[in-house]
Amino acid sequence: MKRSDQLIVALDQMNLDEIDHFLSQKENNIPMVKIGLELFLKHGTKIITHISKKYNKKIFLDLKLHDIPITVASAISPLKVSLSIFSLFI
Repeated sequence: MKRSDQLIVALDQMNLDEIDHFLSQKENNIPMVKIGLELFLKHGTKIITHISKKYNKKIFLDLKLHDIPITVASAISPLKVSLSIFSLFI
């Protein structure tokens, strides 16, 4: 595995136009992007679908939910999106 295959770029502080501009660059060969809580709450699962389908990127969803296990399970069960990494702390 090449080192560049291990690279994950956080999109947390970008707006949709900046994300599209960044990911559409021809020299962009980043295999995976991280979506944090703020970006996810702003755009929901649509941002995951948009990035994975339009740019063929793997998604690391990093929500850092902190609650009792049953509440966290209930919160993430409706996601129904394809993720490469999901960060969960209980």
